[in-house]
Amino acid sequence: MSLFASARDDGGRPPAGPRPLPRLVLVVPGGPYDDAARVRALSDRIEALSGIRPRLRHSDGRSPHTAAALLDPAGQDGVAGRVVAVPLTLEDGAGPSEPPAAGNVLVTPGPAGADALGAALFGRLRDAEERAGPRADAVVVAAERPGESVRASAARLAGLLGAVPVVVATGPAPTPGEAPGGAPPGESLAEAPGEAVGRLRAAGHRRVAVVAYALTAGRFTRSLSRLGAWAVTEPLADHPLTARLVLRRYAAALADCQNDRADQADQSDRADRADEADRARGTRPKPQSAE
Repeated sequence: MSLFASARDDGGRPPAGPRPLPRLVLVVPGGPYDDAARVRALSDRIEALSGIRPRLRHSDGRSPHTAAALLDPAGQDGVAGRVVAVPLTLEDGAGPSEPPAAGNVLVTPGPAGADALGAALFGRLRDAEERAGPRADAVVVAAERPGESVRASAARLAGLLGAVPVVVATGPAPTPGEAPGGAPPGESLAEAPGEAVGRLRAAGHRRVAVVAYALTAGRFTRSLSRLGAWAVTEPLADHPLTARLVLRRYAAALADCQNDRADQADQSDRADRADEADRARGTRPKPQSAE
């Protein structure tokens, strides 16, 4: 069943009415020319699955969550009306550190999900293996930052691969002559992707594949291509499962909005019933008429 089956009419489109569905906005890392073809492919898949064409907004140096919180749907951002903003990031966290600037913007978590992303990583790995030749004998799942999401997705990938060792490494690979960066505050220094590749090679593995835990191409994914790994996978934005994850976020946001409206209506009904009961008992004074 479609994610939007309960919100569609017989023509397969979101129903018309006095309260149209909120606009779906994808908040993309970087600028409008960063990995534009991959982001456009994601938008095309979302539209094919749901009938909804997402709008695109770019973070332009901010984190996608922060950029989503700063959306102005009053017209300046060209997305007037209610907005559901999905940041295109796989980092952990439920949203920005501050609430959205506009009350009619709902910012969702990014499209992470251990089972679906693990399957998407597996598909990307198989694509890279077909280009390189035989199967990988070891895998490094490389993420820009550590977190529970990447560990869970890597565990799912390991389950699909069976006996092939899978390790998680975080942080961009330093360029020649550049020292590795330190860990973020409060986090221990994790193994870097280049260190993980070197360790697996030293252990006797000759076909070490690096699986990019990233939605779009950028500085991080370019750093992975410099590791000299046997194979490096493509980012995930245009994988079919990513579009479904975005639509899950959007559908969950719609359900939250509907639940909020139902709660408000229920509270209003209870207040009206209490008023009627008070008047019936004569305990609630009637409004005084003006003299």
